[in-house]
Amino acid sequence: MSLTRANTILCLGAANFGTTYGIGGNEKKLDSPQVLRILRAANRAGFSQLDTASSYENSEPIIGDILPENTNWVVTTKLRLSEGTDANSIAQAVKKSLKLTKQNRFWSVLLHDSKALFAGDSEEVQRGLHEIVESGLTQHVGISAYNESEIVQAKMLFPLLSVFQIPEYVCDRRLANSANLPALASDGNHIFVRSVFLQGLLLMDPHTLPKKVASASSNLKELQEFCEKLGITTLELCVGYAKSLAWTSGLIFGVNSEQQVLEISNALNSLIDVDYSKAPKLDDWLLDPRNWS
Repeated sequence: MSLTRANTILCLGAANFGTTYGIGGNEKKLDSPQVLRILRAANRAGFSQLDTASSYENSEPIIGDILPENTNWVVTTKLRLSEGTDANSIAQAVKKSLKLTKQNRFWSVLLHDSKALFAGDSEEVQRGLHEIVESGLTQHVGISAYNESEIVQAKMLFPLLSVFQIPEYVCDRRLANSANLPALASDGNHIFVRSVFLQGLLLMDPHTLPKKVASASSNLKELQEFCEKLGITTLELCVGYAKSLAWTSGLIFGVNSEQQVLEISNALNSLIDVDYSKAPKLDDWLLDPRNWS
């Protein structure tokens, strides 16, 4: 019996569907046969949603080519500012993504960068998001944020937003005691935790890190030692922390294989007794992948 909350949405990240994604020598690019095997394994494990973006290059076409016709998968996609900030451009971008993914309607469409809501043409962006909901192109709209304040400000500015993605890691924990996110969740908003493994960094061998994240070596060694003492894997620690966050509507996981799907599924269905507040933390600079490039 699953120990994950019954209403928790399990979402499969599609950034590596036909597109190189990852850190250093750990970049992965899944071809269509691999994606299909992963989708089947994830579906058996209770995953029901795919998270993609127009900027993920081949991801949307691969989803459209291999997603079975009779499926219970739903799809979320994300738009970038470069695709236009006027209402018509937003609608056309969504229609293009629907065609590529062979969907009739998205579960949600998110802005990849919330800056569009705070720029000079924010009213036009808001009108575009309103129109794609009204015209039935998507059920929800929202943003993919980097911090809590982005979500709070965006929701105050544009109440129609109802789906939010935010990174949170066991080696950070700044959102564990958030007051704003539980309040938003109780009002019916959907808040997804993404980057549970910090783009895979938390699962890497601390002795073979790429130069750009080499400073994480000592912290990762501490993390591994912490897990060893508890008799659990680092993956189990990361997943356990993510599912402990009471305000989450869903969890987004990126995987490279069917085996990883199984490991995540087992972690989600396991009960571990951990004081997450004692897990080693990473420096703020490492916690934002935008700093790595």
